[in-house]
Amino acid sequence: MTTHDKSFEERNSRGSLAENHCRYFMNKENWEWFRLGFDMIDSKVPKEIFWKIPKILRSLPDFIVVGSNKEPFPFMLEVKGGKDVINFKKVDFESYCKLCNKLNICIYFYFYFSTFNKAKLVRIDLLDKMIKYDDVKSGVIGQRNKPVWILEYDKL
Repeated sequence: MTTHDKSFEERNSRGSLAENHCRYFMNKENWEWFRLGFDMIDSKVPKEIFWKIPKILRSLPDFIVVGSNKEPFPFMLEVKGGKDVINFKKVDFESYCKLCNKLNICIYFYFYFSTFNKAKLVRIDLLDKMIKYDDVKSGVIGQRNKPVWILEYDKL
């Protein structure tokens, strides 16, 4: 069974390897950061209540970075992990684009590829251009056939 076919509880039973890797990276770079979004892995919010929270709040990126060598101003950071590719749900990407425009704040994505033990940091506008112009593959995952962008390490 592939990861996306497993239940939420099975997929996240060991915590987020990608988030742990990202925290290590931010600390190593001496970034000043804070947890921002809901972490459903360690959340104290019951699942049945979580779905009652407005989508824009449920979709907040994982971190806010207020001091870094990357940008002179605060930005949000969303962490995504995968083995050799990242299956990025299209609806999630659209939510991040709307949030970015609504709040006038930059969003970065930290993509961690566990097969290679490597990560890429990509700004939202650059990812949007890649999706629109660089022929990023798409597909569907899970039992509900959710549309995704298939992100490959070498193409980011």
